Amino acid sequence: MGLDQIKTKKVMIAGRSFPAIYDYLMKEMPEIRVKIVDHEALPDEISEAHIIIPAMSIIDNDLLNKASQLLLIQQWGAGLEGVDMEAATRLNIPVANVPTTGTGNSESVAEWYVMAVLNLCRRTCEIRSVVETVSGWGSPIGQALYGKTAGIIGFGGIGKALAKRLRVFQMRVIAIQRHPDQESAKEIGLDWIGTEQDLPKFLQQTNFLFLCLPLNKSSFHLLNKETIAMLPQGAYILNAARGSIIEKESLIKYLQEGHIGGAALDVYWREPPAANDPIAQFSNVLLTPHIAGVTDYSYQGIAHKVAINILRVSKGLLPIHCANPEVSPSWLLR
Repeated sequence: MGLDQIKTKKVMIAGRSFPAIYDYLMKEMPEIRVKIVDHEALPDEISEAHIIIPAMSIIDNDLLNKASQLLLIQQWGAGLEGVDMEAATRLNIPVANVPTTGTGNSESVAEWYVMAVLNLCRRTCEIRSVVETVSGWGSPIGQALYGKTAGIIGFGGIGKALAKRLRVFQMRVIAIQRHPDQESAKEIGLDWIGTEQDLPKFLQQTNFLFLCLPLNKSSFHLLNKETIAMLPQGAYILNAARGSIIEKESLIKYLQEGHIGGAALDVYWREPPAANDPIAQFSNVLLTPHIAGVTDYSYQGIAHKVAINILRVSKGLLPIHCANPEVSPSWLLR
């Protein structure tokens, strides 16, 4: 495939929420045309796109019916819940993602979890006011990770990377996985790994709960009024997966009552959250703007994988990690 052929491909980034996507993709593929389009303008612009990167935009049936030249829907990362897979498959548009393992994303998200849990334990949201006012010097008292139980739901790439890091703090680490990877659990040094059926037993002994699973029908509101109540008094919840894994009203209720000692959220029920979102009113809740996987290391790795798929569809090949490999577009080499 010649350089001129690549130059004819137009890549569209849906939305402006993750500006570094443009920079890293252009570093990887300086020869292609990349355009950032506001969410509201997508219906008028998508007909020009050959490749679209959804980011956090919803790519629905109505939008796809206007995408007359679309060769590929390529997510910048793993999550595809915003893409209408049925419509894309019906229109013979391949959809691909970039798994967390092998790009640096797993390691980056695991590092965010470590940063977040240390901030919660040492109550950094409160500390600055103590320094500024010189009031209550020598407080607040923090919590040590040493000897506590870390519970990880989802023992894939992120869960494994996180478990390795938490073991360094000499925590007791347990996990839940649909099909438990006993070999990796033993190698990393997990104290116990169970299945979804073991969730009550798992929650009852977890001091720090880390969500490392995708959003799907079975994980939607997995943490709700009943399951959050199973956590020990004062437990912490950390979520860099997807907001809707937690039932918002229940989390707020248990924070207000003090049953949950604090939370760290990188993802929300609506993104970005409303300015008056009640979750922002808690001093024991750490909030970050969906940046757990946003590091130089992960973006370099993701950009490389995305570039490979742009090259593949330009050559008439299906992308790697295609979520609907049954598609048969007219440009596909037989």
